[in-house]
Amino acid sequence: MIEESALKSSKHKGDNNMREFKKGYIYSYKGIDYLILNKTKCFITYQEIFHLGRFNEKFHEPKRVKFTTLSDMETFYTGTIEVNSLVVNGQAVILEG
Repeated sequence: MIEESALKSSKHKGDNNMREFKKGYIYSYKGIDYLILNKTKCFITYQEIFHLGRFNEKFHEPKRVKFTTLSDMETFYTGTIEVNSLVVNGQAVILEG
């Protein structure tokens, strides 16, 4: 379980900076959280987390997918959902330790 103290605001400075996925960060989209486990030049390994921080928190098996770079951000597809590196609501979670 991830503690509340691990919540960290992530702000991207300037519009010219490339918004990239970062290892250890959790990106949230449509109620599902995606933990980035590893990132190489072409691939991302992520893990879906349902009900993050609740008693019924569930981690799915890690998956490795190819990501693409759009004009100013990175994107990967889970099969049904497109997840991009823009941080939803200005919030990101980083695992410490």
